Amino acid sequence: MPRLFVGCIIQSRPPPQKRDHNKQTKGNEMSAVKIGRVQGGKTKKSYPVHWDPDTKHVFVEKSGLFSSTLVDTKGLASRGEMAMHVAEAFVYDK
Repeated sequence: MPRLFVGCIIQSRPPPQKRDHNKQTKGNEMSAVKIGRVQGGKTKKSYPVHWDPDTKHVFVEKSGLFSSTLVDTKGLASRGEMAMHVAEAFVYDK
């Protein structure tokens, strides 16, 4: 009975590149930090607020049935306190 040789292909990967954390990178990386909660105007439902200190964007977390998504408020805030005001105005209209 002849022997069958099953070979495997070994792919070499390039070594991982070291990231420079001091350098600003443009990409899909988002480092939004949860800073608090705001209440809606009519429903009084509570929404978590996220703020990205690098890009200054403010996000409100919208809960779904199985997951939650971050909704961009299209507002910018220089500080976390101002981000809470932006999110509160955004949620009040919803």
